Amino acid sequence: MKKIIFCIYFFAIVFQSYGGDKLSTGNQPAQVATVGVLFVNITELDMSDNSFNADFYLWCRWNGSIDPLKNIEFSNLEEEWSFSDTDLHDSAIMLKDSVYYNSFHVHGKFTHNFKLHNYPFDKQQISIKFKNSLYTDDQLVYAADTANSNFEPDIAIPGWKIEKLTFNSRKHKYTSNFGLPENRNSDTYNNLSFSLTLSRPVQYFFWKLLLPVIIVLLSSLGSTVIHPKYIDARIYAPFGALLTTVFLEQSYSSKLPDISYLILLDKVYLVVYIAILAGIFHAIYTANIVNDGSDRSIERVKYFDKIYVIIVTVMLLISPLIFLL
Repeated sequence: MKKIIFCIYFFAIVFQSYGGDKLSTGNQPAQVATVGVLFVNITELDMSDNSFNADFYLWCRWNGSIDPLKNIEFSNLEEEWSFSDTDLHDSAIMLKDSVYYNSFHVHGKFTHNFKLHNYPFDKQQISIKFKNSLYTDDQLVYAADTANSNFEPDIAIPGWKIEKLTFNSRKHKYTSNFGLPENRNSDTYNNLSFSLTLSRPVQYFFWKLLLPVIIVLLSSLGSTVIHPKYIDARIYAPFGALLTTVFLEQSYSSKLPDISYLILLDKVYLVVYIAILAGIFHAIYTANIVNDGSDRSIERVKYFDKIYVIIVTVMLLISPLIFLL
């Protein structure tokens, strides 16, 4: 009996010395790396190319054996040849509280998928996204340095204003083991992104996009104030408005990427097209009425002019319901 107890005691000591240490090592918390960013400049923001250039400083503080900057990857980096990251220190430095620190000056071209459903009242979040695909989230976790991250107040992006800087940390799971049997498909990796929220000034919509369309629409409706006997002038007005509207639509759509859905401004132009086409048919119809030149025909045309203006006005008033679809 004493031999059995001795054996059990012996194996318990061995397990504590070897197996117990391994078990406790596996339960160690993930190393946390605190990352911050300072945006210095944003240039060449191109919606048609879904890209932008960013110039920023990136720094990291950590306490542990893993260097979180060694295998860092920018997920939305578009062009490797235009990318540069300059170490501000030859190697990681040790701070007073025994925490490692390193920083970089980064410049590159990054991608952003613009969501334009509400254009030109859309808001965009252009982001710098990065990850470390070597260490799983139970080994390394990125946390945002919210207290020190910021953007320079003198950053000027034509046609946009910067509202705020936000952060997002999420887990990512790859759908492949990359051909290595020892890799588990269930492994998750930590991703961190810094995003600038951009919005357009309201006056951009009214003065540059809406005002030209309103002038063209009024010129089409202006055919109703021309005397009915001037048939050619009454027909030319809506036809000229139609051609001008087509050119205006092409001018803004050429600046946008190829998309498969209607944006808000498309719906505005759809209403304008309907109003102008109604004006064309109205001009043709009234031209047939006034063809005999009688006073009775002229009065009928003026009566139809009033009905046409009322119908178009009502359509414009209810058009916001179309924009919500």
